[in-house]
Amino acid sequence: MMSAMGDSGHGDQAAPQAALEQLLRSEEAGELLELALSSAGLRVGQWRLEQIYTRPGAETSAKYLVDSGGAKLMLIISTVKLSDDQRAALQAVRLDSPLGTLHLWAFPQDPALPGLVLVEDQQALPRLLRRIWGTTVEVHSGELLVLRPLRRAVHRFTLQRGADSVEDVYIKTVRPSRSRTLLQRHDSCALAPPLWDAGDGILVSEAARGIPLIHHLYRPTAPDPAVQIDPELIFSALHSISAEALQLPAKVSAASRVQAFGPVLHSQGAPTQRVDDLLLGIRQKLLPEPGPLVPTHGDFHPANLFVDRQATTLNAVIDTDTVGPGYAADDAATFLAHMLALPSFDPQGYAGLGRHTQRFWAYLRDAHDADDLAARTAAVLLTLAPGTRGPEQFEHFLSTAESVLYSPSSAGILHVIGQNQEI
Repeated sequence: MMSAMGDSGHGDQAAPQAALEQLLRSEEAGELLELALSSAGLRVGQWRLEQIYTRPGAETSAKYLVDSGGAKLMLIISTVKLSDDQRAALQAVRLDSPLGTLHLWAFPQDPALPGLVLVEDQQALPRLLRRIWGTTVEVHSGELLVLRPLRRAVHRFTLQRGADSVEDVYIKTVRPSRSRTLLQRHDSCALAPPLWDAGDGILVSEAARGIPLIHHLYRPTAPDPAVQIDPELIFSALHSISAEALQLPAKVSAASRVQAFGPVLHSQGAPTQRVDDLLLGIRQKLLPEPGPLVPTHGDFHPANLFVDRQATTLNAVIDTDTVGPGYAADDAATFLAHMLALPSFDPQGYAGLGRHTQRFWAYLRDAHDADDLAARTAAVLLTLAPGTRGPEQFEHFLSTAESVLYSPSSAGILHVIGQNQEI
């Protein structure tokens, strides 16, 4: 039995995170949406779960797109704890059940991202941008690219500064307490585009020059599908991160946190023994210290790297939020895991990816311990799996992790390539 409360309610009840996530993925989520909106005099028409974001040991948040009487709403249901004052400020609804307490609110409200309302305000945004640039700003259009509730949002805006030509800029909204550290991470990477702090956790960045590496890998957008991408060139991007990054807080790697993902993977339907075997295999193959601590990117993958049309020159590195000290093997594993995951998004579009993946694996295998690299790559795939779009893609991530982990040396990578991609 669920009950909806606007401003107050009884104490939280402990519940396994996995059970609440299962609820948010089920058809019963529609009843939660209906119950919450009815308290505001609204009804739910069509709805769909867009994504679930899980942080083991912390909160789980689900994003839904809802049609309410012709109005398109983006609603968030989260296990995050809110005070009465926070709930009132958000106009959030509290939902209590034997499983625990949930809160529901509507975008662009967010208890941890106060700047999001300003970024979405068509009158406030030009004033905010004028303060940092000292010139008039005309915003032509905007698009929300990423929303991770309680963590970050990314918008792309097309605008004009003064008499300058029309350009794209990107605005990342984060927790205000994170702004200073993120600016330090950004400043330690010489290839990162210019960035400004607009206050309230709002960071404004120029667009990166060049073409995202991922566009070279995706046949519909590749300038030349036959181009050879040099792994040494791509990984030289890490040399643009200065030694100052070693003084920054370290990101917790996928390999270090993957063991906490067991219950989450179980809740999505993965058999307990299968997950336990994977986690054990990762544990057994990981090296405690696969090398010295070096400046790392922390989220090093093809969408965050920009090159020229021939893929012979590095132009930019973006998404520097996790720059800091770490192991080179974790950046390598992150890159490989994303390459192996891409075909699950569009098998035809990424049909030519196999030769690139094979080349990168051979290059990285020679630079790192092969078993450790395989274990770290499998760990990245498992930590990404909870955000997959459905059962088929979820299975791709699990089976790919198994193939990489269980086959000796390079065979696991080549087996996955042979199954899913042209070489």
